[in-house]
Amino acid sequence: MSIQMLRSQLNRSNWKGSLKLTIPFAVLFLAALLGWKISPRIPILLVGALLAGLAYVFLTRHTEWGILALFPASFLIPWTLSSGTHVPINATILLLGFLFGVWILRMIILKRDVRLIPSPINTPAVLFLFSVSISLIVGFFPLIPSATEKASLFAQIGGWLLYTFSVGSLLLVGNFLRDIRWLKTMTWIFLILGGVYTGLVLPFGLYRVNAAFFGEGISTSIFWTLLAVIGFGQAFSNRDLPLAWRLVAGGISMSGLVFGWVRGREWIAGWLPPVIAVYIFLWLRSWKLGLGVTLVVSLVMFPIYPQILEKINTPTQQWSSYTRFLTWPIMFELIKASPIFGLGPANYYHYTPLYAIYGYYVNFNSHNNYLDILAQTGIVGMGLFLWVVFALTRLGLRLRKRVRDGFSLGYINSALAGLLGCLVAGTLADWFLPFLYNIGFAGFRTSVLAWLFLGGLLSLDAIHTQQGS
Repeated sequence: MSIQMLRSQLNRSNWKGSLKLTIPFAVLFLAALLGWKISPRIPILLVGALLAGLAYVFLTRHTEWGILALFPASFLIPWTLSSGTHVPINATILLLGFLFGVWILRMIILKRDVRLIPSPINTPAVLFLFSVSISLIVGFFPLIPSATEKASLFAQIGGWLLYTFSVGSLLLVGNFLRDIRWLKTMTWIFLILGGVYTGLVLPFGLYRVNAAFFGEGISTSIFWTLLAVIGFGQAFSNRDLPLAWRLVAGGISMSGLVFGWVRGREWIAGWLPPVIAVYIFLWLRSWKLGLGVTLVVSLVMFPIYPQILEKINTPTQQWSSYTRFLTWPIMFELIKASPIFGLGPANYYHYTPLYAIYGYYVNFNSHNNYLDILAQTGIVGMGLFLWVVFALTRLGLRLRKRVRDGFSLGYINSALAGLLGCLVAGTLADWFLPFLYNIGFAGFRTSVLAWLFLGGLLSLDAIHTQQGS
């Protein structure tokens, strides 16, 4: 992001109006000083309100900066807020919730116009949000009479937030990042942060680096998938980018693949979705290239396939796969209890002890995004989720025929290939749409980044439509 762009953004702002809005908060600040004698908590709360008010004033005019801030917030702020349960709330959730609040207030109070940019994604995305909300309400009812326990209200709302905030992020980016320079900035912020993270993890180890700098939830299947395919897209397709920067992007991309294979070979979710995403990108780039890579890899891999399979298919991996298959019959029984709108967010976890798994009556999760979606939101929620995926894919394929610049083409192909990689990751665990009691809020720190990048497809559609291309 250039200094000139920042200045132009600030010059376009109506700071006189903003200053008028800060007067009440200045009064709050003075009240905080007077309230110190009464209780130390009062000024802390009032100063917090002052800062929140100032942030609201700024973000109503510069929401783009708030979206960009999600990336360093997700990577660099391990701090969490206790929720009174074993599921703490992190900075990503708080900032995203604040941005949604700003967006809603901006439409209702400032603009007095509740409207989304025209996009084929709007209908399935909004319907999915309504569907999850209906499932939340349905989950309050006793859907399984024999159950004696269910998720707490906070847990149900938390599960609802994980789904609505994910798809809502898609719309947030599409409606606010309306200049291609914002998408470029977002892409490079992610690549630089991801490159720094990988650069530390490779020599020092995952757990040591997370404990020292980044906290829980960064190293997810979605993170490694995005890092591989987005870096690869800019290195391979963005001919407008100087060679040195293309090499940097390519190096960052390869570092993720190297980590997945060298450091975490047994963790299939760490390397399989990224490899699939890069492979699909090659086909999108050129079917001849994709076919050529397929033939070469097949010739190289065929003789050593038994050895590779032996290294991957360890006893630990076999047991993990076996136990996951054991959950399927129980999950289908739970889904049958409320097939239309599901059991509500987070509830099925508390119903699983009604059935024995391997002789034990315990709480468990399915480790599968699609069983989770069915169990929590039913057939309606699953159908709308698939509609969102279909609409995104169709939009991306249509955009590929319209764009000409290297960045956009690389971005679109990366988004499409990354979407498929994320869908594959969803078969291995709830990586794409986290389940509260498994990947949860911690994993949401990087899963939401996939939805932000997919929202860039809406932005590019609006940008190129405006340009008449």
